[in-house]
Amino acid sequence: MQESSLEPILLGTAKKLLAHSSKLKALAIQQPCSYFALMLVEIVEHGQYTYHKSYLVRHAREDKPRTWRLDRLANILNEQGTAKLEVIFQQ
Repeated sequence: MQESSLEPILLGTAKKLLAHSSKLKALAIQQPCSYFALMLVEIVEHGQYTYHKSYLVRHAREDKPRTWRLDRLANILNEQGTAKLEVIFQQ
C-alpha cells in the first residue's frame, strides 16, 4: 500500500532536513512565472507499508510556493551538500 502527503515548510526547515537526511530527493518544479519551486520527497518504508512524504518550500507570510531562478536554487542545494537535483519543466 502506498500513501503520500504534502507538507508546506519554510526554507530553514528544508535546509535542516537536507543536512540530516540522506533519503531526500530534491525536485525543482517550474512555475507559471518561469521560476522554480523546491519540493523534497522522502520515501519512507514502515513494515509492509511504503509512503512518500513530500515537502514544498513556501513563503513565510503567504501560503504559496517560494520560487527561485534555477541557478540560485542549485546554489542553495549545493551549499547543503545535495549532489543531485531533478528538474521538472511545465509545458
